[in-house]
Amino acid sequence: MDRCRWLVTAFVATLVAGHSQSVTGQEASRPKIAVVAYDYSGISATVMASARQKVNDVFEKAGVDIIWSAPLSSANESGDGRGECPQPFLVQVMIRPRNAEWEPGRKRIMGVTLVGDGERAVLSLFYDAIFDVARRYGTPLDEILTVALAHEMGHALLPSPSHASTGVMQAKWEGDDIRLAVGGLLAFDQGQAEIIRAKAQHRCAVR
Repeated sequence: MDRCRWLVTAFVATLVAGHSQSVTGQEASRPKIAVVAYDYSGISATVMASARQKVNDVFEKAGVDIIWSAPLSSANESGDGRGECPQPFLVQVMIRPRNAEWEPGRKRIMGVTLVGDGERAVLSLFYDAIFDVARRYGTPLDEILTVALAHEMGHALLPSPSHASTGVMQAKWEGDDIRLAVGGLLAFDQGQAEIIRAKAQHRCAVR
């Protein structure tokens, strides 16, 4: 009886160890995107950290890991996968106090994708518009910052036209859309996620 218990215990332990190694291997092989954010608007470190984690969650649902690099955070905090992906697709984010091109009477936008190619993209987010949306709908600032950042990163990673009627890439954000996003339902659809994974994986394969 004791030997049977030992054999069962050893068998279960082997299964658990094998599963753990499999999960670790899957995580190591996941495609990765590097993000560097430059904040010129003075957003608090707490808000930035919270938005960063929420963006991680959005892309994790799509099967992609985010590597945050200085000056926003240390790459090691998010799991530095540079060993498996030495040259990930790079997204440079400029968080500006305001949109210098905005004029009264024109629609305010929270962000814009400036340039992009197969290796990197440059985005601008506008704090005044993000803050205005958060105030208008009584929503925490980090939630709206997450929406703006994930949306613009989507533009950088998806072929044009990349707007959709629902999800991260919808063009207009109203009350119900904001509430759904805050409720944790912010996500790319299956087709978008496949394209993003393929682009990130292709860049990781470049040597």
